Amino acid sequence: MRKQYYIVGLIIVFYQMSTLGAAKADNIPYVLSSINKVNTPEQFPITYPNPCSESSMLYIKSDKVDHLQIELFDSRGKLVSEIFDDNTEEGVIYQFEVSAEHLENGLYYYNIRSGSENIRKTLEVKR
Repeated sequence: MRKQYYIVGLIIVFYQMSTLGAAKADNIPYVLSSINKVNTPEQFPITYPNPCSESSMLYIKSDKVDHLQIELFDSRGKLVSEIFDDNTEEGVIYQFEVSAEHLENGLYYYNIRSGSENIRKTLEVKR
């Protein structure tokens, strides 16, 4: 398997996790470490590094003002974390740093919903 490397351009704005409504449920742990807006002409969504051992970045580009919801599920379909549930700005690339510190080894799935679009990306945790 060939490794792909993605170079991330300028970090425009750093958001604090609490201001964006990440992981609201009391019984669901936080896995989101940080959110940034970045500027890079890559194909989206991107997860890097993948597989990961400590943390991974998820990059999503918003083509229009819309509501975006990102959830992380384990391989059995159990919700691990609600990563993001808020409105996005047009033309902005969002960077989500997801900590794998509390995740077991294995395969996880990002469920990404924006408007009528639903995308599933995988994340593998290996230590």
